[in-house]
Amino acid sequence: MKPTPSLSLVDHLRQAAWIWVAAHDASFARLGKSVVNDGGFFTRLETQVQGTTTATLEKFAAFLADAANWPEGAVPQEAIDLAHRVGVITREAQDHAS
Repeated sequence: MKPTPSLSLVDHLRQAAWIWVAAHDASFARLGKSVVNDGGFFTRLETQVQGTTTATLEKFAAFLADAANWPEGAVPQEAIDLAHRVGVITREAQDHAS
């Protein structure tokens, strides 16, 4: 069996963002504006070779892993995976550690 290549951090962000956009019947511009006050973030992410900063990835990971930002508080696994890969500790993970 051939191992599947690992997704990049930006690809993990894209995956979680697609799910958020679909869950909210919203646009990527709305998500970018909500998280980093930048409605053009995802458009530029597709065209810029250098990607994005770690700080911006952390902001998106924290936002997307927060149950308050999802319908009925149901955080999808892709958002949790993004948070783990970026190193963002979710509130749920903190509660389990206590």
